[in-house]
Amino acid sequence: MSAILVLLALLAVSTLASRKGAAAFVVTIITTPLLLGIGFLLSARGLAFLPQTTADALLPAIRVGAAWLAVLVGLRAARPRFTARGVRRTAGTLVVCIVTWGALTGGVFGVLLLLDVLGGSHAADSSHLTALGAALLLGGIVTGSGYQAGDEGHEEPMHAHFVVFLSRHDEITGAVAILVAIVLWPLDAPVYGDSWLAPAVILGLALTMTVANLLIGGVNQDSTANARIALLGQSVFASGLATAMGLPDAAIAFFFGAFLAFTPQAMLQLERGLLATERPVRMAVLALVGAHLGFTWEAVAIGVSLALLRLGVKMLLRPAVGGNGAAFPLHSFLSSSGLAIPFAVSFAMTRPGGLSESFVLTAVCVAVSVSDLITFALWRRPPAPDVDVAVLPDAPAPGQGVAA
Repeated sequence: MSAILVLLALLAVSTLASRKGAAAFVVTIITTPLLLGIGFLLSARGLAFLPQTTADALLPAIRVGAAWLAVLVGLRAARPRFTARGVRRTAGTLVVCIVTWGALTGGVFGVLLLLDVLGGSHAADSSHLTALGAALLLGGIVTGSGYQAGDEGHEEPMHAHFVVFLSRHDEITGAVAILVAIVLWPLDAPVYGDSWLAPAVILGLALTMTVANLLIGGVNQDSTANARIALLGQSVFASGLATAMGLPDAAIAFFFGAFLAFTPQAMLQLERGLLATERPVRMAVLALVGAHLGFTWEAVAIGVSLALLRLGVKMLLRPAVGGNGAAFPLHSFLSSSGLAIPFAVSFAMTRPGGLSESFVLTAVCVAVSVSDLITFALWRRPPAPDVDVAVLPDAPAPGQGVAA
């Protein structure tokens, strides 16, 4: 089967499977481990239904898909409001992200050093500096929370509001973690010549693309089609340019979307038809990533440890985030970010060797899968409030119908 046919089939199935329904949120939680498992099962390391040559030919589709998801998530960021509530929420988000990232980094660094002592497979090319870069990267990538879980109904609206705000912005931790990791974990490429050059190029490209998008798409309501075409074209361009330069394209795409969120163009980009592409693209990317996974016991151990550490940190932060733990569902804070795997696969594609050799990608996929399975086990929909029809002014009396 050719790579184009596989891609078209994946997109078609993903579009059908991503339709919202009564159990859409529950299906979304278990989508990641399910699709990663299906992709791995169909790969050359599983049932060999998908030949390795076809899987390799689909690597550009993974790049573009990861970049597209990063743009959409970046666009979801809220424009800043300099009110007392806005300042409090922004400060709270920074505190939660920094504490979570720091705790996960420390825990993963300890696990990496322990595996180094035990003679893990990655120990040969890991100095303490590399281990620190890997710990910062892994901890930052999985820090974010799932937006859809945070947006679910809650028993206490004021708590839910901050969780939604947090889940719209905490993906920036993963993007910043990539910038830090490429400084501590550089490649032998011209763009990595100076420690500050690669992060500066990523941010500079994102800012340049933002200005270009405003010039191409315009800001009036009649330019919606132009804005969509410009956004898609620039996402593909960013992916190709990042590939040529050896930079993580998802990081460029995320900052591009985040910069666009501060402009009047953002509302045109966030139309419903554009956002509807997020779920099917994510499903296709997950299946393709699963076809490239290579499991080692060290990577699985790192991933499971990361998920359990993340669970512990989120449980400790739950009272601070919700204010009242009894009224704050843990699953709303625990679900994994939709950009964790796109960030990981984008970074892994800049490293030597194939995706199957990347312990970072495998560890993140395992961590996200375990976290989402725990979220599914803890998930519960808040009970519907009891409504007394007698207090509703326009409600018919019991036993009576509504007049025609």
